[in-house]
Amino acid sequence: MRTTLLSTLIASAVALLCACGGGSDEGPGPDANPGPGSQQPGTPDADLITAQPRARLALLWGPLRPVSDAARMQQAGCVDGPSGTEGGPLLGHTQALAPAHASASAALLTLEQGACDRQWRLRRLDLGSGQMHTVYTATQPDFSAAQPQSLLSPSAVLDLGQGRYLISDSQIFTGGLTITRRDKPGFGNGLWLLHANGQLQQLAGFATPNRSGAPGPFRDGQGPAASFSSLTALCASHEPQRFYALDAGVLRSIDLDGRVTTLRHGPEGRQLQGLVCGAAGQALAALRPEGDAPQQVTAVELPSGQQYSLPRADFAWLVALAGNGRAWRRDPDQPGRLQLYDLQRAQPIEGAAVHAQHPQLHGLAFTAGEGQTLYYAGRQALLRVQAD
Repeated sequence: MRTTLLSTLIASAVALLCACGGGSDEGPGPDANPGPGSQQPGTPDADLITAQPRARLALLWGPLRPVSDAARMQQAGCVDGPSGTEGGPLLGHTQALAPAHASASAALLTLEQGACDRQWRLRRLDLGSGQMHTVYTATQPDFSAAQPQSLLSPSAVLDLGQGRYLISDSQIFTGGLTITRRDKPGFGNGLWLLHANGQLQQLAGFATPNRSGAPGPFRDGQGPAASFSSLTALCASHEPQRFYALDAGVLRSIDLDGRVTTLRHGPEGRQLQGLVCGAAGQALAALRPEGDAPQQVTAVELPSGQQYSLPRADFAWLVALAGNGRAWRRDPDQPGRLQLYDLQRAQPIEGAAVHAQHPQLHGLAFTAGEGQTLYYAGRQALLRVQAD
C-alpha cells in the first residue's frame, strides 16, 4: 500500500485508533456505578492525577499506583475478583477493551493474555458490583492442526449481545521484520464468532495464509473468500448486523453473514482510512488523501457524513468519538493527558482535560452515553473519565 496519510500514521497511531470498542448505547452509561472500592481523584493522589473543572477521573478496577510485586504480576490477567483494591488482581496483557451490549447490565469487556499461562481470556467487569469475571478462556493454539481450533493472536472484540462476541484474530504488522506461524492455508487472519456455549465459528477470512516480513493481502468477499492484512479494531455501526473493522489502516465493513467490503465515500469513491469509534454506532474515518501526505485531512463522521478538516497530526491522536462534533484526544506532548477536542474548530476544549501520571492511557478506550464519558485501560487498571 503506497505511503499516504494513514500509512504514515499507522506506525505511531494504530494502537490509539484500534482501541475503540465501538458501539451504540452498548456501553455502560455515564452514570454507571463504578463499584465498591472505586477511587475518585483527590488529595491522596494529587501527585498522580490532576483534573480541570469540567473533567473528572475515577479508578474502576485495579491499582492506582504501579505494582512491582513479582508474585502479583505473575497472576496478572488470571485472577478474577472485586475492583478498586490496591492489593487485588491485575490486568494481564490487554489487547482489547469494549463496551458490553446495550441489552446487558452496565459492564465493559477486556481481552487479555494471562501472565500465569499465556492463555487468552475474555473478561467482563460489572460496573454495578465491581466484580471482574472470566467469560471465556482460549486453549493453547495447535499450529500443527489442519484448521485453528482456538484463538491464535486476537486483536479486538465486540459484544453482539445474547452471549455472542465478534473477535478479530490477526497478526499485527508493525512495519518491522515479522516471522509468522500463520503462513499456511487456514491459519491466516480472520474473524471469529464466539457463541454463548463457548463454540468458536469462523466468520470470515483465515483461508489466505500470511506472509513473513510483510502485511498480508486483503480481499473483499464472503467467508473464506475474504482476506485481511492486519486487523486492529472493531466497532459497531448504526446497522445492527454490520460492523466496522480497521485493517492495515483501511476501513472495512463486516456483515454477520461473513461478507467483507472495503468502504469508500463520496461521488469519487475515495477510500476511507483510520477508525475512531464512538457511541450509538457513530465512527470517524478519513478520506484517503490525494497527493503526498498533506498537512490537513478530511475526516468523515459515519453515518451522518459530516466532514471536518483536521490537522493530520491531530487526527492521529484521537482515541474515541464523543458525539456532538467532539472527540477525546491524547495530548501528543503529554501522553498522560486526555482532553475533549472540538472537531469543527480543530482545537481542544478549554477546561475539559485530565492528566494521569499513572495509570496512563494504554491505547485502548471507548465512549458511552452521549460521548462525554470515556473508559480506558491503563497498564494494570481500568479507569473512567467524565466531562461536563
